[in-house]
Parts: sequence; structure tokens; C-alpha cells
Amino acid sequence: MSDQEAFLPDVGELSSADGWVSVHYYLPLDSRATLLVVYQDTHGSGVTSGRCERGRFLNATNRALIRGVRAWRFMQG
Repeated sequence: MSDQEAFLPDVGELSSADGWVSVHYYLPLDSRATLLVVYQDTHGSGVTSGRCERGRFLNATNRALIRGVRAWRFMQG
């Protein structure tokens, strides 16, 4: 296991009690809200900050499309 994988949450173990929401349940409506996003695509997996606009998750820094989003939660403060 690489160091990067050690810090990646297992999507199956993310709990709604901790604020995580599967993209299969619903998407956030407030496009101004900053989210913490868990993703997995062909290039790898990770956690990043982003926003959801018109049903698409975009990176908060450069507005690039985030592919393979599995779960999201609102960032605190």
C-alpha cells in the first residue's frame, strides 16, 4: 500500500453520521458551498475541495471537472 492510499477514506466506510453523502442519494443545491469530495477515476483516487454546479463537481481552485466522485460533504467553516 502506498502512502497516498493510507490516507484515502474507503467510500464504503464513509458514514452519514460524519456528514458524508453518496452521490447516489442527492447532490448539493448551493453552488457557492465549498465541499470536500472523494473521487476515484482511471488516474487514481483522492480527496479534494470542490463545488457542485449544475450537477457537476468542479475543483474549487481551478474549476476543472472532478471525475469519478463517490461521496461529498460540506466543509466546516
